Parts: sequence; structure tokens; C-alpha cells
Amino acid sequence: MSIADKLSNITIAKGQTVELPFSFNVEYGKSYSVALIYINGQTQTDIYTGYNNYKNVYTIYHAPIAYKADGTRSVITTNEITIGSDIVAIDLTGIGNIEKVTANENPNFIYYVDDDTKSLVSSGNIVVNNEADEFTLTDGYDFYIPKSFTAKKATYTRTITQGLNKGDESGKYWETLMLPFAAKSVTADGKTVDWFHSSTDEGKNFWLCQFVSETDATVKFDHVDDFEANVPYIISVPGNKWGEKWNLTNKPLVFSAENAVVVENANSTVTGSIYKFKASNRDQQASGYFINDGGTAFENQSDGNVKAFRAYFAKTAAHTKAKTLNIVVGDEEEDGTTTFIKNIETPTGNDAIFDLSGRRVVTPKAKGIYIINGKKVIR
Repeated sequence: MSIADKLSNITIAKGQTVELPFSFNVEYGKSYSVALIYINGQTQTDIYTGYNNYKNVYTIYHAPIAYKADGTRSVITTNEITIGSDIVAIDLTGIGNIEKVTANENPNFIYYVDDDTKSLVSSGNIVVNNEADEFTLTDGYDFYIPKSFTAKKATYTRTITQGLNKGDESGKYWETLMLPFAAKSVTADGKTVDWFHSSTDEGKNFWLCQFVSETDATVKFDHVDDFEANVPYIISVPGNKWGEKWNLTNKPLVFSAENAVVVENANSTVTGSIYKFKASNRDQQASGYFINDGGTAFENQSDGNVKAFRAYFAKTAAHTKAKTLNIVVGDEEEDGTTTFIKNIETPTGNDAIFDLSGRRVVTPKAKGIYIINGKKVIR
């Protein structure tokens, strides 16, 4: 391989330095010898030997790429890798000269490996040839998806500490939530729980709503049927308002999916005409509207904080000067006076009542035959 045709004649005065930029056309996996030759007139001198005896041979490898949660990437040039605390993912595919990898303490860390490098890691979120057996996300830690993959099983766990309690009218305790995969089921204490999917739904366990519209001082949400990936939501759970049977506070909620598609560097913002609802994959400072302690509104902060799996509102229209964005759900008035709460105590499961046509009946109003616990009962 020669680069002589890419260079011009250069004159270097004694004691001076001249930089000569050039590039090599090389292929990964192949070996090359490098020589530096000085020619003065008809005299040729090897400055860096290797041209004739091939003593200095270099094999071209892919370099490991490390990623921070903000997407910043860096090349690793050592054979033994100790992953820094601010690194959330590493790409080890196509690497042939790494001897050891020492992990950090982030449980959301992602390793991208292939058949040749998968032996370097034994635990954590391991993506082998674009597929992960398990993709487990833990609340309170940053994450970043530099390359798309499919997870046979994906889970995220969130424990909500505030809920709707008896005699407590101080808050609705909304929190924000975004996941990089589409959750298909939710469990609490190993039991399946579900959210209200519409304004007429009854007997469910918690509330999950998406941003649909806004005014200068309100942001309106509505119930959702499906939990989509990379979409920010608000979520609220019951405390003891309907008794301990329905209390979901301080219980780990596990959001799960099978064969989940996880998309690289996905857009996780829903944009309105005045505000945009922006989710975050990391703990960061930002200017915008952040959920208050009671979960009743988003309050304006010039230097607010948003954590991974959470969201906040940013302005898209410069004219708005609202200090607070009230949360309005479904048919609520703009001041939030109409309750969004549905009848969470509607009988479910073995207590459900159906008429002879198979339609569910909340409270039988007429005498007749109903099906309860799979049996016909006269009421």
C-alpha cells in the first residue's frame, strides 16, 4: 500500500516541524506494516523500520465504544477495560483483542457483544447479535440505547410511595413515567394489575394517562388502552382510600413485555402547540415545568431536575408566562374540580356479576337470573 501519490514535496527547515495529514484505506481484521522513510536527493533512510523486514506489524480491530447517558461516545484503547461510573453502555462487537471487562454498579448497563466477545461478560443486560434474553431496568439509574435490539423479556420496576388515601384531599399524586419498551402487563406482589383504559372502565387498579392537549395554564390528559414505548405518561395509584385490598403504595410495580423491540436513541417527546412533554433517560437539570409534590400540577422552574424514566413540560411557544400547569384528566374542569376517580371497588374476578347474555353488570337493578362465580343465581 502506497500513499506517495497523496503527498507533495515538503521542505523542512532545521529545527522545524511540519504536519502531514493523510489517511489509510485499511480493512478490519487484516495486518499491515508501517514504515517512515526520509529521502534526501538520491539517499533513502528508514526512520521507522518496518518497510522491508515487516517487524512492526499492526492488525486492525474495531475499538470498543463507550456511551454516556447523554449519548456522548468515546473510544477505548486498552486491552483491559474498567467501566467508569458515568458510562451506561459499551459496544464490544467486532473486537478481537480485549482481555478483561470490569463492570460498574449501574444495573441498567447494556453490553453489546457478539459470539467472540460474549465470554467477556456474565451478568447484566447483555445483547448478543442484536438480541437479549433479558432486559432489566431499575428505577433510579440512568440508561441509554445506542443500538436497537430485541429483548425476549423486558422488565422495569417502580415503587410508588404516595397514593390516594382516606380523608386526604391534598393531592392526586400523579407521577410521570416513560419506558423504552412497550409494556404488555403489570404485576404487584406477583399478581396482575391493570389500569383504567377509558373513562367508562371500572374495577381496575390504577390510572395511566397520556398528554392530549393544552391551554396556557392547563395540560390535559386522557386514559390509554396501550402502553407504548418512548411515550411519557402520568400514573397514579390508590393508597388506603378503598381499603388495603386496593392499596398499591410501597409495592413494587413490575412492567413487563416479551419479544420487546428496543429502539436506539428514540424520540420520547409529545409536542403540543404550546408545550411539549419530554421524557428523560437520565438525571439532568432542565428549564421547564416539573410535577409538584402533591402530583396536582406542573410548576415552572428555571433550574429543575428530572430523573430517568420521568418527564417534564418545556415551552414550544415563547409567549406563555404560566407559573403553573394544572393537570386535567378526561372530563375534569380546567380547575380540576371534577374527580377523575372511577369506581375502583367494582367487583372483579370471582366476584364479577354477568347477565345471561354475558354482559357484565355492576349492580343488578332488576330481579332475574345472573351468573356469579360461574353459577346461575336468582336475585
